[in-house]
Amino acid sequence: MNGALKIVTLAVSHLLVFAVGATCVAGSRTRAMFEAAGRDPLYRIGAVMTQLTDKNATPSLDADLTSLSGTVRAPATQVIRLAALLEQGRLNDAGVACKALAWPHCDPQTLGQMRKALVP
Repeated sequence: MNGALKIVTLAVSHLLVFAVGATCVAGSRTRAMFEAAGRDPLYRIGAVMTQLTDKNATPSLDADLTSLSGTVRAPATQVIRLAALLEQGRLNDAGVACKALAWPHCDPQTLGQMRKALVP
């Protein structure tokens, strides 16, 4: 009986050490993935677009859109900027961005409809 208890205790302790080690490795890998994502301009733009109340996010948005402009086609960055401004509720700035795209319908009513379509 004493030998069986030692074997069970040894197995449980090894499993516990393995679980702690696996958790540390998984946490380290996950942290590295989040740090890599934080350096991606498209990820940061998505983060800005989900922060509806953050009015000070536009400078980083502009910097991220500038760095993203080399990897995506030309009007895509301006459309992303327009969508971000609409989600933040900044209709005046969104109107300027819409006119920069040379779209025919950039009136406040149409921008309001675009905002309703973006924000659930």
